[in-house]
Amino acid sequence: MRIRKAHVLQHRLCEKLPHRLLQEDCGISFLYRTIVEEDLRSGLLREIPLRDFHIRHDYTFLWRKDSIFSDEIRRICLELRSPGE
Repeated sequence: MRIRKAHVLQHRLCEKLPHRLLQEDCGISFLYRTIVEEDLRSGLLREIPLRDFHIRHDYTFLWRKDSIFSDEIRRICLELRSPGE
């Protein structure tokens, strides 16, 4: 049980680290808007609009082995694949 709690704590710290560094004026980052929307509204962080910039990255989907949702999740993954993959 301790290992699981430590893992959750570590995950939360890693998830918040880039956000915290930005708050301390330690650089520029690309983050999901939902993570920083409150700080954007309050003025603690500022968005830098970029022209003609498009970014693409991979997603990883994980689910329990033998889940009743496995077929549905696989269908969604196939829908989200880029053409030509």
